[in-house]
Parts: sequence; structure tokens; C-alpha cells
Amino acid sequence: CWLLERGHCDAVIQTGADPEQPMQNRTKILTTPLEVSENAGSRYAPSSPLSIIRMIENDPRRFAFVGKPCDIAALRKLISLRPELQSRFVSLISFFCAGVPSQKGTEALLNRLRIPAKDVATFQYRGNGWPGMTRAVSNEGRIYELTYNEAWGRVLNKHLQARCKICADGSGEAADIVC
Repeated sequence: CWLLERGHCDAVIQTGADPEQPMQNRTKILTTPLEVSENAGSRYAPSSPLSIIRMIENDPRRFAFVGKPCDIAALRKLISLRPELQSRFVSLISFFCAGVPSQKGTEALLNRLRIPAKDVATFQYRGNGWPGMTRAVSNEGRIYELTYNEAWGRVLNKHLQARCKICADGSGEAADIVC
């Protein structure tokens, strides 16, 4: 938000909930602080924010990029191979990552919550406090919740993707900012 507000970048590439399938992710190009805020939050499902790079190759805007440590390392490598991209990516932002569960992890969460995916209107992996609750809200407005310990500690961490189990950089060493 700060980078946008002060004109340091024109847009932010960020992962947010897919509005059509709230338990899945979508890569977004956001141009206002409100959009960035609305898409902030933990997303414990597969994401591919680098998939958008080819679409923006000829886009003259300056971007901040938010991604997993592995996404940041890959983008940093691409920038080293294509120096003309350096001025286009003004800030690479990451977070501390303990791995990304497969989509089966989210399906297991829904089973534990006892709500079918077709009945979910909104889904939050974390929120409303620290570390926050996993929360599904049904189409009828009913709330289903699990604690962080139940969601991450008992379900999601059992579904980590294989590559995450051998990751050497959960702290985002290649990023400009890590939080």
C-alpha cells in the first residue's frame, strides 16, 4: 500500500482468493491500496504468481511483487538473466514460509469443518486475531471455524507439497522485504 500511495510503483502483483472458488488462489494485478488490503492475508493453497509475467512483459508499469520465497528467488533469477526487467520490479516482497499444502489440504479442512465446497461463499485460512481462525462462511451465512492449531497443526501441514519439504529458503533471502 505504501509503495502505491507514494508512487514508487504503479501496481502490485499479489495472490488473493479466487472470487469464483474461494478456497483457491488467483494472481492479481492491483492498482489501489484498497485492492491490496482486500487481498491481504494467508493463503494456504497452491499459487503461481509468476504465471502472470509473460502477460506483463510489454506492460510499461512498475510493479511490486508479493510471493513465496521460491517465487521471489525465481523472479530474482529471471531479472538477472533479463536486466531490462530490473526497473520494472521495484520491490520484491515475501513472507516466512513453512510450505504450501496441496489443494487436498483445503479439501481435508472442509471435511473437518463439515461443509461441502459448493456451499462455501467465503473462505479465510487465517484472520480475525492472531494467529486467527480458519473460517468458512456458507452461502446461507453460517460460520464454520477451526483454530490455527487445528487447521495448520492437524490438517494442512500433513498435505505439504513435496518441493516444500526440501526447501532451503523459508525466510525469503532473495526478497527486498520479508514479513
